Amino acid sequence: MSLSFFVGEENYSFERKIIIVSSLIVSFTALIATFVNIYIGLNAIINFASISGLIVYTLFYFLARITDKEILLKWVVSLISLLFLNIVWYLNYFSNGPSNFLFLVYCAFIIFVWDKKKILFFSVLIIVNITALFLFEIYFPDSVMSYPSAFSRKVDIYVGLIISIAIIIIYTLAAKKNYTTQYLKARRADDLKSAFLANMTHEIRTPLNSIAGFSSLIVNDNLPLEKKKRFAEIISINTQYLSSLVDDILDTSRIESNQLSLHVKECNISELFSRLKEEFKHEIENLGKPISLKSNLSSENLTIYTDCKRLEQILRNLINNAIKFTREGEISFGCYEKNNDLLFFVKDTGIGIKKEDESKIFNRFSRINDKNDLENLYSGTGIGLSLSKELVNLMDGKIWVESEYGKGSDFYFTLPRLKMELHFNNN
Repeated sequence: MSLSFFVGEENYSFERKIIIVSSLIVSFTALIATFVNIYIGLNAIINFASISGLIVYTLFYFLARITDKEILLKWVVSLISLLFLNIVWYLNYFSNGPSNFLFLVYCAFIIFVWDKKKILFFSVLIIVNITALFLFEIYFPDSVMSYPSAFSRKVDIYVGLIISIAIIIIYTLAAKKNYTTQYLKARRADDLKSAFLANMTHEIRTPLNSIAGFSSLIVNDNLPLEKKKRFAEIISINTQYLSSLVDDILDTSRIESNQLSLHVKECNISELFSRLKEEFKHEIENLGKPISLKSNLSSENLTIYTDCKRLEQILRNLINNAIKFTREGEISFGCYEKNNDLLFFVKDTGIGIKKEDESKIFNRFSRINDKNDLENLYSGTGIGLSLSKELVNLMDGKIWVESEYGKGSDFYFTLPRLKMELHFNNN
């Protein structure tokens, strides 16, 4: 069982993870402290404080795992922890006990959980608080209780010191891990951005050059009509490609900023497949590839409620991908019902994907090419499959690939038919 099981979701913020870890540690140490206090014969009321700490921080742990109000959680944990420190200071022999070390741990907690302005606020609060505690101790010395023996004081202080050092080390390691993770993510994002920009320069320039070049030729009055038609087709194909490329980039940006929403309506799958088959047959003919294109439907008039535009976008990306990586043979796409889902597929007899690359192909800007085989270097931005995956996830479906290198690839994705129908009815 890994630590992540106790800490929670990977998408939790670093601050929330610190609260979760802190709550776990304090609960555990409160339990240990209870047994230590009983062993060295400390005042029974101190055990009451330890047990109270165990209960309170266990509640904090579960609250941190389920709440969506992180700011409120931070305030509650920070202020109640400070109050609890004051109680422990008073009950655990004031400055004679290990409470001094616990204040150091609390300072570390505040530094890791809050930003600069709040850290300044809590720093002032802690200074005032500790000053008040020392003044109380100076002016009311009779309130300070004595340890039962010198041995019990040593054990209590050593245990408190060891626990405090351990907690600060855990905080430091957590901060280092978080920094390393964020740094590697930033480096990866920077590398991907550089690769993407280099890719995009080529991908945008190529159709623009074709459009500009053939546009200048098509205005030639002496050019035969047949060639004009052919040049017009090339301009149209490159314009559509460029438009599709810009749409993919914009959609990726919208998904990144959580601004892309679904528009669920009635969608006739049969009509969609018929249109796609006609368009891509024409594209394959223009490319001159010996590829047959087939479509398969479990029902002749299949209609569902979904975002038809996004469904078409996913299918177009997958079919385009199949055509790009298939030299000859067959491409088939289809759909059939499976339980309460619709299972879509796009299969090809293309170059296939190596097993070690299957997990990478849905990564943004990822392009899988064999660098040792220049003949198999294919163009592309590396966002088509990643965008398809993000759209499928947005539609509460799943997407995966089954492939054999050198023999072809089968892409599958599911859409929850029942859920889409309920969503449509609610709207």
